[in-house]
Formats: sequence, structure tokens, C-alpha cells
Amino acid sequence: MGAGSSAIAVLVLVISGFIFNLIFHPVRYFSSRAEGQKLFFMSAGSGILLGALVFLVVSGLKPFLPTDSWPLRLAQFVNQSIPVPYAFRLILALIGSAALASFLNLFSVRIVRGAKERQQHLKGEPRNRAQRVYDRLTDAHGSPMAQLFRRAADNQTLVMLTLKSRKIYCGRIFEAPPNIDAADACIEILPSFSAYRDKDSLRMGEARTEYPVIELWIARQRLYTLEENIRLL
Repeated sequence: MGAGSSAIAVLVLVISGFIFNLIFHPVRYFSSRAEGQKLFFMSAGSGILLGALVFLVVSGLKPFLPTDSWPLRLAQFVNQSIPVPYAFRLILALIGSAALASFLNLFSVRIVRGAKERQQHLKGEPRNRAQRVYDRLTDAHGSPMAQLFRRAADNQTLVMLTLKSRKIYCGRIFEAPPNIDAADACIEILPSFSAYRDKDSLRMGEARTEYPVIELWIARQRLYTLEENIRLL
């Protein structure tokens, strides 16, 4: 295997690992917090493991397949068409990375020992599988700020946020990203009221802007709870 072919094989394995890390919820959580070389080595590590798995499976099945079977004919055709050693197995690694990650996602909540379903349906809908995985991992591995927002969203307690502009928002957290410290991180909040802090004392002023929409949201949450109770009965 020449240097060029080796580079192509390594690149395919890295791409396979990146695809797996992008789709599989638990690994995606940690990948979103990684940067630079760490992200590359995470993709390379996953790709090498996937490549080794594909090679072992193919090598184990090959002796049990007839020489004229369609899988062997297909593998021979691909290997002859693409001038890269083990081309067929590398393609299987690419396809297998997405298939394996999608299959494991069916059990991702159990893998991280997360809750089956959140009691709080913040927008009238249960939290999906990926959100429940991120919630569990944030509770276990998130920064103190991320854990604070996560608990506030779960318990629907009011929080007060002060922006750099000294604008204050008080309300309920709908959604908080796992990596709250990222430059592009943002949170979704339903405000109860807003105000300003004094530029000298930084105390909250008496003037407030009330947002009655939160009362409507509380009523909708109450209606949703009653409908769920009626459905269970």
C-alpha cells in the first residue's frame, strides 16, 4: 500500500468516525465540547474502532460464503473499480458508521441511564431521545452554569439573568445548550418581566415591563396536565 493509498484509507476512517460521533447522541454531546486536535483524535479513534470491527466481521464471514455469492462478487467489483486497497471494506466502514450510530441511538437513553420521559413538557410535547440524553449527561458532566440552567428547566423555577447591557430578564428556562460556555451558546427563556440595573449601584430599578404571555403558558401547561390525567383515567 503506497503513501497515497494509506492517506486515503486513514481519511476514510476519520470521516467514518466523525459520522458516528455526529449521529450517536452520547458521543455527540462530548464532541460538541471538543475543539481542534481533541475533536480530530476523537473522530480518528472512533473511525479506527469501526474499521477494525468491519475488518473483523468481513474476515469472519468470508470463509462461510460461496466463492460465487453476490457479496463476494460485489466486493471484488468495488476493489477492482476503486484503486485503493480494501476499498470495499472502507466503504462498509462509512455506511456502517451511520447505521451503527442510528441503531445505538434507539438505546441511547438507557446507555446513559437517563429518564424515560421528563415530567415537564415545556412546549406541550415530551422531550425527544437526544434531549433526554443531553440532559442526563449535563447533570453528570456539565459545567456548574449548565447544570444550574438544566435544573431550572426541569423544575421550572424562575431565574433572573442580567445582560452586559444591564438589562434584566426574569422568567422560566425552556432550553439550555449542553455547552453553555461556547461563544455561540444561547438559552431559550419565557420572560415574566424585564428591568434595568442602575449603572452606578447596579441595583434593579423600580420600572418593570411585565409579560402576560407567561400566564397564558402556565394555563396551557395546566390544561395539558389535566388532559394527560383524563387520558390516563
